[in-house]
Amino acid sequence: MAAQPAHGGAASPKRTRLAVVNYAYGETEPPPELLEATLCEFFHCLPSALEREDAGQLLRYAELMGLYRAAQAMQDGIATAAQRKIVGQVLMTEFEDAG
Repeated sequence: MAAQPAHGGAASPKRTRLAVVNYAYGETEPPPELLEATLCEFFHCLPSALEREDAGQLLRYAELMGLYRAAQAMQDGIATAAQRKIVGQVLMTEFEDAG
């Protein structure tokens, strides 16, 4: 699962940290190390366990669970069905824009 940079070697720790900060500010794509760390945290496993799995499928599972949790969190405290419908429409718009 662990991806290597295009130049063939491992990214330096400094470059990886910079990529994570840039991603946090919405300036770049996430570095492979961050994706791997996120999946390990989400699935409660070590990186070696991910090597046997389909990375794309794991990312889709994590994304769907994140969307589900966001929907649940946004609906906490919403009293009416109309309000819940609006929140659902907003979440779907965000999801479609991201995809």
